[in-house]
Amino acid sequence: MTYSLRLANPTLTLQSNRPAAVAAHLVRSDGIDVTAFATGWEWNVDNRAAIRLTFAGEMATLTALNTSRTTAQGATVTVSARAPDGTVLTGQIAATALPSYAYNVVLSLSNAVVAGDLPVTVKAKIMRSDGVDVTADFHGWNWSTPSSAGGANLLSVSTSSGGTQVTIASTLTTCPLTAPGIYQNLFSVTAAGPDPLTSASSATVLVTQAATYSFAFRPLAAPDLGIAATLHAQIFHDGKTSEDVTALCSSWTWALTGAIAVTANSADLAFVPTASTFSATPICMIDGLTVTGPAYTGSTTPMTISAMTVTPTSPTTATLQWNTNHPATTQGRYIDTFIGEDFNTAVDSTLATTHTVFLTGLTPGDLYRVEGISVTPSVR
Repeated sequence: MTYSLRLANPTLTLQSNRPAAVAAHLVRSDGIDVTAFATGWEWNVDNRAAIRLTFAGEMATLTALNTSRTTAQGATVTVSARAPDGTVLTGQIAATALPSYAYNVVLSLSNAVVAGDLPVTVKAKIMRSDGVDVTADFHGWNWSTPSSAGGANLLSVSTSSGGTQVTIASTLTTCPLTAPGIYQNLFSVTAAGPDPLTSASSATVLVTQAATYSFAFRPLAAPDLGIAATLHAQIFHDGKTSEDVTALCSSWTWALTGAIAVTANSADLAFVPTASTFSATPICMIDGLTVTGPAYTGSTTPMTISAMTVTPTSPTTATLQWNTNHPATTQGRYIDTFIGEDFNTAVDSTLATTHTVFLTGLTPGDLYRVEGISVTPSVR
């Protein structure tokens, strides 16, 4: 009768700090398990820096001690026991201690700006310390929904892709005139691992909700080359003329081309044109937010009307056309010289250099005086 030492796991992969129980069995050549009759059990490991071993008889507990975040370590576990016939039998387990992985939430954005009606999407994934994407192993995604200044929740949040993606949109529809600039919230995201011992660090994204602004300009005097002129800027929240926030702006500056500033530290710019065309761009601060307006462009060249034509289109209608050397509004005026009746077409406020209006209600045989009216605020 002979004996053999058998191991259920001749190879074993161990995760960091997770004990694994292993057992050895003494089996007689006829297949009978005679482990209870074995004596002198000994267990050893050749790499104690990688694996901690404790044992009692045929049972041993192996725990991975690998501190590396990226590299696995190997070890050979040897077990021996004495059979009833005095034979000493041995067996081995090829053990691998996996790295002590760290798991980190990685976001597609760490800073996101939500402005107006444009939402922003942030994606999350879990990266293991060896560079492997293990997002699929995690679940229970949770995105915090903080409140902004004053406790009002000015952001709407919706998740998708199993919770790994969040879309953040603004719900700010009216500008609070006491603080019209920036609202900032710190969103955090967490996820649960595949088992209680696997956890990932949380990550945060700073969401800035910035109000949007529009500008309007009002020239206070038509400019002449080399003569001081004045330009006034108004700022409205989200284009709403009912929400004028000009008075809340500070630290005014103006960026000029083709002109030099006389005073440029308020909404009123005093300047001297030095070229036939010039531009002025207002910049100011609102509640810590730098707001840059569009460039106001103007010219010292007087506006002229040319190429005026009248083309009959029927016995009672005609088309009036003309050109201007600067973009301007469009309106037609025609007067029946026989009866003195005066007609005006509606003003088209679109700024253009080619202009067309339609004259209607004409009386056949009457003589009409026609005028093309174009107005632009930026030139004489």
